[in-house]
Amino acid sequence: MKNLFSIGFEKYNIDNLNNDELIKHCQDTYTPTNKTTNFDSEVLNLLKSIFLSQGQLMVKELLGTDKVNILQIDRIWGNVDTDESIIVPHTHKTSLLSGVYYLTPGKLTFLNPYQVLSHIKDKEVENYNEYNSDHRFINMNKGDMVIFNSSIYHFAAMSKENRLSIACDMSLV
Repeated sequence: MKNLFSIGFEKYNIDNLNNDELIKHCQDTYTPTNKTTNFDSEVLNLLKSIFLSQGQLMVKELLGTDKVNILQIDRIWGNVDTDESIIVPHTHKTSLLSGVYYLTPGKLTFLNPYQVLSHIKDKEVENYNEYNSDHRFINMNKGDMVIFNSSIYHFAAMSKENRLSIACDMSLV
C-alpha cells in the first residue's frame, strides 16, 4: 500500500531549559480564566527561540524546500492541569504550526483527519497503523516538545497528575 496523504509531527526532547523557572512562571501567571491574556515574558525567550527553530525545520519539510521562510509566534500560553479548553478536541485554525513543551509528563491525543473504515471492528485489527486508527496517543515526558500542523484535531488526555505545559501557535510572516 502507498501513502496518498500524510500529516506529520515532530517530537523532540529539550534539555537546556530551566524547567523550574518555567514551572514557577506558569503557576504564577496562568489560570484558566486568563488564558487569552498575553503569556509573554523574558523567561520564555529561550523556549520561544527553540519553538521557532524547530518550527522552521518543519516548515522546510512541509514546503519541500531549503528556502528560508520567516516564522513568527502568534501567541504563547501556559496550561496548568487539564482545564476544559484543552481536553475537548480542537484545532488552532488561524496558525500554520502549533507546539507544546511539557514541563511535566502528559499525553497528547491526535485525531485522524481522514475517514477511517468505520465498519472495521476493533477485534478485527491486529496491529493499529495510520490506515486503521482514528486517533493516536503520544506520551510526553518532562522536557519533550511536539510541533504539529495546527489544523489537526488534538486534545490533552485527562490525568490524575498535575499537568504543566507551555503551548504556542506559529505562522509564516
